[in-house]
Amino acid sequence: MDKEDILTQLNAAKQAHLGWVKRAKSLIEGTPVEKDQIPVECTACGFGQWFYSDGQGLKAIPGMDILKVIEEEHTSLHDMYAKIFTIYFTSEELSFLSKLFGKKKKISEADQEIAVEHFSELQAISVKLLAAIDKLERRISALPLSSFER
Repeated sequence: MDKEDILTQLNAAKQAHLGWVKRAKSLIEGTPVEKDQIPVECTACGFGQWFYSDGQGLKAIPGMDILKVIEEEHTSLHDMYAKIFTIYFTSEELSFLSKLFGKKKKISEADQEIAVEHFSELQAISVKLLAAIDKLERRISALPLSSFER
């Protein structure tokens, strides 16, 4: 894969992350969102799919220690979302029809406040993740084309 392809894929993965966060925000704001639109597993979201496949090829390039930071922040992000997911999509208290049609459970005001707090933390983690992605992008951009020859 050449430098331009990597930068294009990285940008697409970054945009996928932004979309994922936007859907999580919509959930918090009360917009109906299907639970599979915001994957809990860090390997299942658009960014994670790139990172844990083609993104791993970047480890072969010297000086890519930022990948470890990205992985840690991305995992933290999904760990925080798992807390939100539990509030909205735990199958407790759902009727058979609600489960069948994928409806989220009705949550209390207190749970909503907790979800908002978790989302605030998620956003802070996302900012750190995006900064690390930007740093990776700058590093890749600065590398000579010969770094990508195999």
